[in-house]
Amino acid sequence: MAETQDLIYIVEDHEVIREGVRQYLELSGYQVKGFATLRAAREAVASQVPSLLIQDVMLPDGDGFAFVKQLKEKYDCPVIFMTARSEESDRILGFELGADDYISKPFSPKELVLRVQAVLRRYRNNSYSPSDGFICL
Repeated sequence: MAETQDLIYIVEDHEVIREGVRQYLELSGYQVKGFATLRAAREAVASQVPSLLIQDVMLPDGDGFAFVKQLKEKYDCPVIFMTARSEESDRILGFELGADDYISKPFSPKELVLRVQAVLRRYRNNSYSPSDGFICL
């Protein structure tokens, strides 16, 4: 079960996917906020950095890869890309930008929850090595 302080942001423009993932994570004990646009996600991060970000790549108001690159310049917050872009070059780019995991659509909600748990466990146990040296504020 998740610790109550774990706050997860989901940035996904497809409402059915966003809400399904939100509900599944909430049932697993996480606090979850969903955003359909990068603008809304930027505003949320500016006021509170999440414990973990689940990020789609293709959004109506921009590129999720670029958003994560900007995020990682300020915060060392774990990121899981959740996207239909499944080419090897996309996965490599995601990891080069600092992603902690990358899951392609379609996906199993249970697998996503297990990946979230694994990433958060590594961060809580300090068994990660931040590539950019920033710390979540």
